[in-house]
Amino acid sequence: MTAISKIFATVSKQLGFKGCGSTFFIEYESYFLTVNLQKSSHGESFYINVAITYKQLLDSNTTEKGSTTTYKKCLSTLPSHVDFRAENIPQAPYTQNDFDKLASHMDSNTIKDCLQKALEAAIDFTHKNHDRSTIRKPKEANIFPAIIMKSV
Repeated sequence: MTAISKIFATVSKQLGFKGCGSTFFIEYESYFLTVNLQKSSHGESFYINVAITYKQLLDSNTTEKGSTTTYKKCLSTLPSHVDFRAENIPQAPYTQNDFDKLASHMDSNTIKDCLQKALEAAIDFTHKNHDRSTIRKPKEANIFPAIIMKSV
């Protein structure tokens, strides 16, 4: 998985994410978008976990230290308020089956393209749906299986 991790890190940084290891984030005015590459316990496959953390729901101490302290130490201690996998984004460009096939073939150019499109889809989806008043709508329509905290 090391090769996939390196590609994930490169693509994440190219798209404006900051971080290290397998966890990267973008800080927006009202929220953090975090992505994490998780190795599957089955073979070489992987998952792309995505989280939204709303600044309004954090205490001021956590917000001030969040992006600087937490991510410089390569830890993701910010609580997530919305959790989902990249393949569960409505009209996602890839399914988990696609990720599984890519991991087994180890074609770095194809993996890079796949990861880039998946992360772009995550950015696009959160730009359009991150608002606390609208994030539940796709879930309620049964097109977005996500874990959404009650506080949202």
